[in-house]
Amino acid sequence: MIRTGNEKLDPNTLVLPVAAGAAITEATMVALGTDGYAVPASKAANLTVAGVALEPADNRNGEAGDIRVKVRRGAFVMENSATPGSQAKATDILRTCYLEDAVTISMASTGSSPAGTVLAVEADGVTVWFNQPAMPGRGVSKHKNEEETAMIINQANIRSMSIGYSVIFNKALAETPTTYQQIATTVPSTTRDQSYNWLGQMPQMREWIGDREIQNLSAYDYVIKNKKFEMTIAVRGMTLRMIPTAYTTRCSRTLASVQHVIPMNSATVHSWPGLKTRVMMVSPFSVRTTR
Repeated sequence: MIRTGNEKLDPNTLVLPVAAGAAITEATMVALGTDGYAVPASKAANLTVAGVALEPADNRNGEAGDIRVKVRRGAFVMENSATPGSQAKATDILRTCYLEDAVTISMASTGSSPAGTVLAVEADGVTVWFNQPAMPGRGVSKHKNEEETAMIINQANIRSMSIGYSVIFNKALAETPTTYQQIATTVPSTTRDQSYNWLGQMPQMREWIGDREIQNLSAYDYVIKNKKFEMTIAVRGMTLRMIPTAYTTRCSRTLASVQHVIPMNSATVHSWPGLKTRVMMVSPFSVRTTR
């Protein structure tokens, strides 16, 4: 089969070779070193951020390139720096942010590498668009001026925004501490009822005089009926529809409809009160948002 000239449908998903000795955690930023191998993002110079890991990759006992990691580019929610003066603020939107560690961005560039472009700054994190330039070619110096381009609304970019929210939720859920291990023992069960049996306390020893005295042990048991438990969390979703050659955005609510006119001359970030969604648009498209 001839592949030359065939279109790749999902250019925002990368499969990268992992550096020797590197261990990459799911839902963390991944960077490429100057040798082209993937490593966990960190505060260091000469790194090129590839995106966010969609899976863990442990190559601590392998050679460079022994395993690969799947990485997603797009817009993801990362943690804001806790260092005063380095935190991203609302006035930093569309500015370049920099790596502080594998899950944290900073506005301080000293000793670090660019992470991406700030799209939103909120109390629970910073939305970062991983749009940094490609790695320099062999023998070619990297450009000092980094061009920031607008996000085009398409299926891949919308999906990457959804993945970003999913990543931050799953990360918080996984880091929630549990305490049941301190007071309970986990016992696997594959039947409807589980019976637990045990013997009573052993009698005390006595001096052996005459015949043996046979003691009886008390037997105890109790039955636990297995029950199913669940907790379902509802996340309010939104539907985005692309409408060619139209230049208005409609926000449909239960009892109200608001029409917002979008200028045609530039890419614009739009947000609507009551909707925790930001959409960056490029003419000549409009987005109809239904909640």
